[in-house]
Amino acid sequence: MNKRNDNLIPGGDSLSEFSGHFSLDEIKGCVADRQLQGERWEMPSHLAECPLCLEVFDVVLSGADQVPNRVIRRLLQQVRPPRKRDHFWGAFLLKAALFLFLIGAVFFWMNRHSGPKSMLVVEGSLSFADTTSPVPVDIKLPPNRLLTSVLPVRVRCDDGSDLAIASHTQFELPANAADAAITLKEGEIDFSIVHQPGLRRFRVRTPLGEIIVVGTQFRVTSRYEQVTLFRNDSTAAVPAGETTRLATVRIHVSEGKVLVRNRYQEAAVPAGTTALLRENQPMIDLTRD
Repeated sequence: MNKRNDNLIPGGDSLSEFSGHFSLDEIKGCVADRQLQGERWEMPSHLAECPLCLEVFDVVLSGADQVPNRVIRRLLQQVRPPRKRDHFWGAFLLKAALFLFLIGAVFFWMNRHSGPKSMLVVEGSLSFADTTSPVPVDIKLPPNRLLTSVLPVRVRCDDGSDLAIASHTQFELPANAADAAITLKEGEIDFSIVHQPGLRRFRVRTPLGEIIVVGTQFRVTSRYEQVTLFRNDSTAAVPAGETTRLATVRIHVSEGKVLVRNRYQEAAVPAGTTALLRENQPMIDLTRD
């Protein structure tokens, strides 16, 4: 019987190399023990629990010359060694994931550590709004402090950007040095912002909205203006036809493009256009030069 069954399964004893299955010789040994011991024979635990090995055992025990095709198909599905291309795709996916991780780390580093981290007073006169103490020229402006320009001031950022600050302007730098932003409380600043790398954006925050830029030249003016109101509501705090002071912010773009937004909407402002934000008015007015 052993000689007759040498070619029962393609691969012969290679079965035991995969997935812990019995080899063909081990199955033949089980068949010989079963025939020798009869009812006293105790089936090995793996043979009793593995349908595949048990099916091959039954075929060998029956003395068949060949294993049925359905068993061969199951053998090929369950004990075939991994293909080399499976290893190739596994290694490829691992390398691709590592590459994407490195790209993400580079972008994170660029967005966190690029752009203006400090601003230096080049000329003019500044003072701290809470103490009126002067800020010396040629020092870096402190963060999280409200500053007032006594005279026109020129400020240079460490990334090459320039700010021309009009007199009697109040502004503040962010407490977080990684935040490329400036808060304009009141007054006027001309910005010349170099192109920001990666996904980084320079921001100007005002009482009525925010200006977001990548790299451009623009002017932001935040002031109170005398306006005449026209209302049909007789219960309004200011009667129709009377004048009052409203906070306004004007953004004039001379080069490039900026994004202006308030709580209600946002608008792209190209070069040669002025955007106007008014207190208690959701609309952003755009006018061409």
